[in-house]
Amino acid sequence: MAAADAAQISYAPVKPLFLLALLLAAPAMAEDAPVETVFSRASSLNGLWKIQATQGDKFLNCRIEHATTDPSIHCFERPVSSALTLRDNSVRIAFYPTLLQTDIIEGELTSPDSFRGSGRVLLSGIPFLHHEGISGTRLAIVPEASDTAGEAPLLGTILSELANGRLNRPYDSNKNGKVALPRDMKMLGAVAAITYLGMANSNSDRAILPDFFAVYLVNFQNGQRFCGLHVTEAGLLDGFRCV
Repeated sequence: MAAADAAQISYAPVKPLFLLALLLAAPAMAEDAPVETVFSRASSLNGLWKIQATQGDKFLNCRIEHATTDPSIHCFERPVSSALTLRDNSVRIAFYPTLLQTDIIEGELTSPDSFRGSGRVLLSGIPFLHHEGISGTRLAIVPEASDTAGEAPLLGTILSELANGRLNRPYDSNKNGKVALPRDMKMLGAVAAITYLGMANSNSDRAILPDFFAVYLVNFQNGQRFCGLHVTEAGLLDGFRCV
């Protein structure tokens, strides 16, 4: 194994070059492919995953969970509508950044904790980009990981403030929209632990900002979420997201 509801923030469509680096589908599965116990097999994917191109350093931190009827996937770096299906050992993930754009990852499970495949981008249903060499691996979190970004205490304070109904600090929404908690925050309960994972880009309607978010795995009393934030040199919070 290798060493995720989204914040309500608006994001522009991902730029093609960014997609090529980040999107991580072999030919489409046949329509008559047998569906084999989707509920139980899909639930076996529950947990935290890292999806990345086999060449390069771009990746997605994703959380897979089983809802009432279908599995769902939430990725920190792609805070857009998405869907996940599993037929036999074939995994298909679709992201919908706009009504006209669909970003697809398809692959085959190689073990209970990994899959390999490819990615493509469709514009109005027409293939636009294709990228081979996508892999997904279940994350193994190291609780002792050093917080080189140094923002874990601030993140804990922000989550506490928002849980109490108000952010008690200035916030610049020009870059990444309004601060919002996951809609199921009350269900998640109190914060139990915060673990640093690394840095992630921000894709706004203005530009791709490299290494903008300091990303953390937050263990709540009743669940887990990927949360990220950015603070300016002047101490102004200008980016926040939890998925």
